Amino acid sequence: TDTLYSVLFFLMIRRPPRSTLFPYTTLFRSTVDHVPSIERALLQMKYYDYDLALVDYIPAGDEFGLDLLEIIERKQSGIPVIIIASSKNDAAASEAFNAGAADFFINENGALERLPEAVDKTILRSRASSERARLTRNLKDRHRELKNMNETLARQSVRFLKLKKEQESQRARMELLLNSMMDGVAFINSRGDI
Repeated sequence: TDTLYSVLFFLMIRRPPRSTLFPYTTLFRSTVDHVPSIERALLQMKYYDYDLALVDYIPAGDEFGLDLLEIIERKQSGIPVIIIASSKNDAAASEAFNAGAADFFINENGALERLPEAVDKTILRSRASSERARLTRNLKDRHRELKNMNETLARQSVRFLKLKKEQESQRARMELLLNSMMDGVAFINSRGDI
């Protein structure tokens, strides 16, 4: 694919780079960081932004790929995770999806060639979901702003109507006062004539 991504590749099995997992990185143009442990993965994620994490399901020592997935989900980092398994395992797939995996990739029978497509789809889905969430937040913010503006306008309208009514009342009193003064006002010139 022509798209450049930044991928965190968590090698659960501590094997030399010639392992069956290493070729994943040559299939698509990406910046790929290999990490041998959850601790190192968390350190990498602290300092770098990743578009995706490829995590091997097979355990290594006391660390499992699902452990990293659960930590990523708990931190709400927004990094989609593809769990990679070497053979079909419905229980593992179910467990991975329940833990928050974006996809479960089975690497058997030449499936490796389909990994770039799975990566693209997962990243695009994740970005679309993030954009939808951002737009929803913006929409809620705008709705809240409009609601506040409507409430302010309503308060201002009530004040304006009160002021208008008060002004009309004062004008009526002033007219009444002037009209009553006119009835009793006499003009006298300097000679004393009315």
